[in-house]
Amino acid sequence: MWLYFRRRMLTTIPVLLGVSLAIFLMLHLLPGDPVLMMLTEHRGGAAPTVTGNITQEMYDNMRRELGLDRPLPVQFGNFLIKAVQGDLGESFRGGQPVVDLLRKNLPHTVILALCGLVVALFLGLFLGILAALNRGRWLDGLTMTFAVVGVSMPSFWLGIMLLLIFALYLRILPAVGMAGDLRSLVLPSLALGISASAILARLARSSMVEVLQQDYVRTARAKGLRERFVVLKHALKNSLIPVLTVAGLQFGGLLSGAVVVEVVFGRPGIGQIVVNAVLEKDFPVVQGMILFAAFTYVLANLLVDLSYGWLDPRVRYS
Repeated sequence: MWLYFRRRMLTTIPVLLGVSLAIFLMLHLLPGDPVLMMLTEHRGGAAPTVTGNITQEMYDNMRRELGLDRPLPVQFGNFLIKAVQGDLGESFRGGQPVVDLLRKNLPHTVILALCGLVVALFLGLFLGILAALNRGRWLDGLTMTFAVVGVSMPSFWLGIMLLLIFALYLRILPAVGMAGDLRSLVLPSLALGISASAILARLARSSMVEVLQQDYVRTARAKGLRERFVVLKHALKNSLIPVLTVAGLQFGGLLSGAVVVEVVFGRPGIGQIVVNAVLEKDFPVVQGMILFAAFTYVLANLLVDLSYGWLDPRVRYS
């Protein structure tokens, strides 16, 4: 297992390198000049130019201070060298290290993503098992209808609907921000988790239906074991492998979806920071945040792969 772990960690290097290169090129291809935006405090409208109170000398000096006067390959190389050392650069706007921004705001985003994952796993497994045990009946059709509708709903739209119903009309849950208790996590977690739960429900149903037809399940039933014991002890554990695989893939999606949900619900986290950084072309912040999110995504999938050995002792790592 340790050999497999080391090999997988080595394969993350080209993945992270590719992600870094892609986001670096996309940021520099976007229209707008971060130096002019900073000099004029531009927030919208026509693109500012080096005229009036902004002299060419001021413009050149700031580009030199930010390191934007160097060729793009040199800028990308410097970013990689610093990233390997744990330095993701400093924000163009406030001069604050990106690592400090991550350390301060990332816990809120991770907590929200984990809560969304818990909602997705709970609803997905419950509905998937319920559909599998009632295969071909009306409960099966109802849960699969929910799955189709759930997949079709974007998290930001669902978040707005939850705000209107539970915060505005019923007034039983806080609308935005941090309420100081767990109630403030309910609506954002549901907005994140429902769409993911719909995908997991369909997968859990198909996996459970296949496992329930295996010979060892029939043998367990023939021995007179209770149906609840057969499902939870024998069938569920062996049907979890494909579900956990997709759940691990979805965790990265939940992290990225949390960015949008945080903006909708006005929660602290990296969501508003990334949105502002993109609008203001704050290259170090965007590059650092996305690179860290990519690493988290790869690490989550590795942990899921390592969990296969616990779920199924027959799995061998090579």
